[in-house]
Amino acid sequence: MELEFDQVREMIDLRLNERRSPSTTSEEAFIDLIALRVAELMESNMELFINHLYRMDIDEKRVNKIL
Repeated sequence: MELEFDQVREMIDLRLNERRSPSTTSEEAFIDLIALRVAELMESNMELFINHLYRMDIDEKRVNKIL
């Protein structure tokens, strides 16, 4: 599982260079960082957030249900 986490962490661009700290190397800290970015996007640019979900092929019905 650790290999998968490392691969995912490298693929996701969440402006980590600006926020990276030694604690972001753990999976839990990385998930917290993603949660912060999602919250920022939902507050500041919902259209971009929805666009990201679309690019990840998240089912629109599920998104609407959750939101």
